[in-house]
Amino acid sequence: MLPGSEAGGSKGPGVNGGRNRFYELSKEVLQRIISFLPSGEAVQTMLRSLRITNAGDYPSANEMNLFVNMFLLFTNPRPLHLVEINTYPCAPDDDSKESLRYLELWVRNCLQRGAQVLEVHNTVANYWQLDHGLLSSKPQHLRVLDLLHVEMKGVLNNLKIRCLDFSSCPALEDLMMTDCKIEASLIVSPSLKRLSLKCCHFNQAARARISVPKLVFLILASCKGRTPVLGNMPYLVSGFVRLQADMDCCENKYETGYCKACSGCHDSIVGGSVILEALSGATHLDLTSIQTQFIFRKDLTQCPLFSKLKILLLNEWCVTLSLDALHCLLQHCPILEKLTPIS
Repeated sequence: MLPGSEAGGSKGPGVNGGRNRFYELSKEVLQRIISFLPSGEAVQTMLRSLRITNAGDYPSANEMNLFVNMFLLFTNPRPLHLVEINTYPCAPDDDSKESLRYLELWVRNCLQRGAQVLEVHNTVANYWQLDHGLLSSKPQHLRVLDLLHVEMKGVLNNLKIRCLDFSSCPALEDLMMTDCKIEASLIVSPSLKRLSLKCCHFNQAARARISVPKLVFLILASCKGRTPVLGNMPYLVSGFVRLQADMDCCENKYETGYCKACSGCHDSIVGGSVILEALSGATHLDLTSIQTQFIFRKDLTQCPLFSKLKILLLNEWCVTLSLDALHCLLQHCPILEKLTPIS
């Protein structure tokens, strides 16, 4: 029986104040012992060795790091299904380096063990920079990736374009990114089916391009920087796009953003669609924007045919003085069944 168990009516010396004999065992012996335990018991055994009562009650980021490193090192390296990683919640004024110190090591270990669902939630003030090498290491089993407060720069491709390429994740179908800093100019995934980008930060100088041809569900909500250009999505069923006030607002109040004189109209892609063309095959669309945002109205100057659209939700952006935007949109929705205005 391991030290700290209640068998025999006594507690191990590592608990009552004596030296912690857990550390006197060799790595091989520890791994052998813990490998026989179910994961729940393995966790409790290592918590006792660190004199921690419950998982989550870590007195410091260092203690949490020690526990996670022990768990990954000593438990049986059997394949993983679901992995949730939350950084140690340090105070805003504290140094967050210790909270992020081993994050890359943990993610790499989980991917090597075949994790299918990976959640990495960074709760400290500083962004955690995701090494693109983790994605290019070909994690064959990864199906779901959920990231919070992560910086992603991508790598330069053959055309010298900074690219966030998920092609080496052939099973990836779900990607959720919240409050992430995306510095890549191109995002590519040939397998992705569901994409959620919420409160993310895109480049302010030029638009990023997103190529996800198998996508069926899209959320693009309240992101900052320039609105990304969406590539062809022939299988899209449902799309939710919420545009906020940021870079794509004309300082001279041109409704379609073609003044060519202000920073907001820079890179407005004259003659090309940013959002609507890619969404034209969907059956359900929720399109909301503040009045000063011109992307939707700009795209309507070359409005595509929404041949499958049945449900449409809109807000104030389409209400112009002449109502041309709303009229144009309805003319290009031949089988629309439900139009819902949102205040």
